[in-house]
Amino acid sequence: MVALKRLSVEEAYRALSNHERWIVERKEIYRDFRFKDFAAALKFVNNVGRIAEELNHHPNILLHEYCFVRVGTYTHVADGITEKDVELVKALDDALEDTQPLPKLE
Repeated sequence: MVALKRLSVEEAYRALSNHERWIVERKEIYRDFRFKDFAAALKFVNNVGRIAEELNHHPNILLHEYCFVRVGTYTHVADGITEKDVELVKALDDALEDTQPLPKLE
């Protein structure tokens, strides 16, 4: 197995500069979504799972309160963010751009 270089928060933030809805923290990248109903949220979760399987990099997915989904990713073996996480975020945004989550509640 090839060792994965852990990215600094700044490196990850720069790599995702065109993906501003994702939050970069010390050891994780995450994004919250809100959908019109449970069925739309579940369809989204299944699409995330399909993409994760294709990339062999599996995020944490939380579906809660029937229409909210949080997707978070970090690389376990590196104990932080790596290029695998950046790749996953970009793939999710590219593949799911037709998914129209509702805006966050203010």
